[in-house]
Amino acid sequence: MNKVIIEERKRGWFGKIIKITFYIFNAFMALWFVLTVMTKTDLPNCTGEFADACNAGQSVGVFASLVLLAVVWLIGGAILGLLLLATRGKKIIREVSENAQ
Repeated sequence: MNKVIIEERKRGWFGKIIKITFYIFNAFMALWFVLTVMTKTDLPNCTGEFADACNAGQSVGVFASLVLLAVVWLIGGAILGLLLLATRGKKIIREVSENAQ
């Protein structure tokens, strides 16, 4: 009869709050990213003498906002990810027989 060692982690209440915050933050940032990309199609059409410059300005504006969004997403994700890693809980090691699984 072989024994299998299973390693689990028990997260505390603060760790659970951090984990929920991490997932909510990433969902919010993904939604914000999609909505920002969709605003490019909602912008008014440029007509007249400076239509090319107007279209270029809209594209640059959307790109600049996406870059800012990516920076905020990366910094926030890194901070929350480190907190998530730091609060992952105490290691619990169990030995189970192979037949019990």
